[in-house]
Amino acid sequence: AATVVLMLESPEDDVQAKACEAIYKFVNKCDENKKVLYDLNSCEQLFRLLSSEEKVVRRNSIMAIGSLTGINEVRKFIRKRDDCIPAIMKLLNPEEFNTTHEFATLALTNLCQEFTSIATILDNNGIEPLVECLSSDDPDVQKNSIECIALLLQDFEARTVIRDGNGLEAMLALLSSEYPIIQELTLTAFIRVTQDAGNRAALRELESIKNFVNIIGN
Repeated sequence: AATVVLMLESPEDDVQAKACEAIYKFVNKCDENKKVLYDLNSCEQLFRLLSSEEKVVRRNSIMAIGSLTGINEVRKFIRKRDDCIPAIMKLLNPEEFNTTHEFATLALTNLCQEFTSIATILDNNGIEPLVECLSSDDPDVQKNSIECIALLLQDFEARTVIRDGNGLEAMLALLSSEYPIIQELTLTAFIRVTQDAGNRAALRELESIKNFVNIIGN
């Protein structure tokens, strides 16, 4: 593991990409491996590679980071850095790979376990790119994005932001997903959204009641 972390410092894109992929496979096996990589100070190098000019390097590094955010030590590292969350959010750009979107949204979802990170994501206008990801053709991206949005909606300010960003329409579309977990997470998001009077009015205008009745009837 220590050798692979050293490989992250290589000037060659191919070596960097392969090192990130190896780290992802290693840390994805168990939390103990995540702790090993954290203790080897891999986070600093992995975050540096998020801004690589090579698309594959960016994808592989966020795959590793997305898995690493499963442990508290890494989330704490990110909370101490002002540049980490904006770097992750930048990878929600439509030009990136679907896999990049999948692990960037996974990382943000994991970070939402702490309310300070929720505030940081909202301060960096995180709702808008997440709403765009709801219309992805990749169900993993949809699932992670709606889960992250549901967590962000614990903050009452996010409930207004999602309405202004046309997020309600995108959420309604997910109610007809073929994946029960996506439907369940979307309904959780709607429970929080409808605590806001403005959202309730907007949903009535969108004639959303039939969407919810259809779920009960199915």
